[in-house]
Amino acid sequence: MHSSEMELFLVCLEPILQFSEFREIQQMQNSSRCLYRDAKNHLKIRCQSVLKGLPHAAQMHYHQLFDDDCDSDSSALRILLRRQLLIDVDDATQFGQWRTQTAVARLMTGVSLDGMDVFAAVKRAFLASQVVSLSRKKHVVSWMHVLGALEEQDPLQAKRLAAEAWEALAGLVFDELDKHDRNEAAPAAPAALRRQDATATGEALPVPSLLLLWLQTVHFVNALDDQPDLWLRPDSCASCRQLYRWLQILEKHLELSPTLGRYGPSGDSSQLRSRHVARIHERMRDLR
Repeated sequence: MHSSEMELFLVCLEPILQFSEFREIQQMQNSSRCLYRDAKNHLKIRCQSVLKGLPHAAQMHYHQLFDDDCDSDSSALRILLRRQLLIDVDDATQFGQWRTQTAVARLMTGVSLDGMDVFAAVKRAFLASQVVSLSRKKHVVSWMHVLGALEEQDPLQAKRLAAEAWEALAGLVFDELDKHDRNEAAPAAPAALRRQDATATGEALPVPSLLLLWLQTVHFVNALDDQPDLWLRPDSCASCRQLYRWLQILEKHLELSPTLGRYGPSGDSSQLRSRHVARIHERMRDLR
């Protein structure tokens, strides 16, 4: 290609990139040194924009499932390419989903892949488990154990399996609590709380998302009165106090915005309420 033709092509490159798939842009980027820089910059900005358009809780869960570094320049692209693998698996199995017999499988089918509740989380994990390159990742396996607990028909066995599954995820829960504490996300007093739309695209939840997913699991397997805080195995008094404080904060948020506690597909949803959370942290207080 002559230099004048290349200059003209580069002028037209931006609209071409705008209407190209991510994989096509990757191929274009790798086909020419002249295109590499422009295509790479466009791809980075566009991927970050698309990823930020997803609910914040889903973004964080994708990073955890895929063991991906949030701060890497190419992280957004890797997340979206792997997310596309999940979409491909979901699309390939849509025909048979209406025949699914288990209640939990139907609940998973009814929620968005990018949803923020526990059924969306286990849906992402299940689809990832069907992709060879993702199936053995540590947190995919851990979340499949959560799915196993939700699907268990025996009530006592479901609680036991849920406790084991969340014990494996406890480190992530406390890491997220630490992050929220560092960012000074915790309101100083209930009066400081304000109503928030927890479903707002790209916005972070007012409380740590894994804390909410843990409590939804507790609620679904009916373990509110079974000391579910011990599932997380807090390893110090400081961790117990941290968990206790965040449960109080979540209770206040649920009082002001009950929709924050809704999980499951529309028309067949369950409701985690402030009084449910209060039962857990009040029992923690009584045992202190």
